[in-house]
Amino acid sequence: MLVAGQVRKWAGRPLDVDLPALRAEAAASRDRILRAAAGERGEPGQTKKALIPSTSDR
Repeated sequence: MLVAGQVRKWAGRPLDVDLPALRAEAAASRDRILRAAAGERGEPGQTKKALIPSTSDR
């Protein structure tokens, strides 16, 4: 695959890519998005339903 005139993928494999670093960056991005969606109230991966206090908590 060529990107901007440079070979970036050959025989189905990406070239010159640090996959562990890319995966870590993607996971950190996902976590930031989840925290923003939760209004910074919860841990990454919590659903909104889990973040809504129950009536017994009020």
